[in-house]
Amino acid sequence: MSMKIEKMETSSFWKGEAGVKGLVEDQAHTYKVQLYLKNYQVRDYSCTCAEGNSYRGICAHGEALFAYYKKYKKEALKPPIRTSFQAHAMIREYTNRAVADILEEEEGSQVRIEPVLFLEGRDIQAEFKIGRERMYALRDLPAFCTALEGGAYVSYGKELAFHHQRTVFEPVSRLLVDLILELMEHQKALRRVTLGRLDLDRFFEILLKNPSGEKGLEASGQRRDIFSGMLRAGTGGSGKPVRERWYSGTFGGGSGTGW
Repeated sequence: MSMKIEKMETSSFWKGEAGVKGLVEDQAHTYKVQLYLKNYQVRDYSCTCAEGNSYRGICAHGEALFAYYKKYKKEALKPPIRTSFQAHAMIREYTNRAVADILEEEEGSQVRIEPVLFLEGRDIQAEFKIGRERMYALRDLPAFCTALEGGAYVSYGKELAFHHQRTVFEPVSRLLVDLILELMEHQKALRRVTLGRLDLDRFFEILLKNPSGEKGLEASGQRRDIFSGMLRAGTGGSGKPVRERWYSGTFGGGSGTGW
């Protein structure tokens, strides 16, 4: 016999007691059923069907409502389905890429990152500029990293506002973005980060190549050797501490300012 539960309401009391009310449809008739449960067993019931008052034991409508209630409780006790961290990361990355492709078409040309190096005694530090035609100083690196993680829309000025996704940056600038994200995991800098020896090697590898694998800056091996020597000595050749801007330039054959 096919029955349909049209409605069910439950209420909990104490010491494992519960009440269940429902409407059960049976062959075009709807019956009101009430169950009183204790320790997950039917202790009393009532039904508006003919057998609800005279039938010894629970009627078919009561059985149907009780079975529906047990299934409902079983589903409620199941742990929620959770997406694994890896799956969640893959979904987010895929979504971010799709959104970035759309936004890139809407927002115009790709964004560039330009580095500026400073010597502070023995420390090599870097600041960064961001932009397309006009460049703006990246004054808040933690906020920049947060925007990248969430794909936030940020405005730097009248000529630069975009949704922060890795794919909106030029290919070489993406490598600098990756470097900034890694540096900020270990530093609490606001605007200027310190480059260790390994960071500096990676920094030069990025700057000395463009996406085609060719030299992308007017920076020679000799300049790097001189710079490395200054790093070891901590002086500018005169025995005095160095506090100079060393490099500021663009990618893809752009120019750089030297000493």
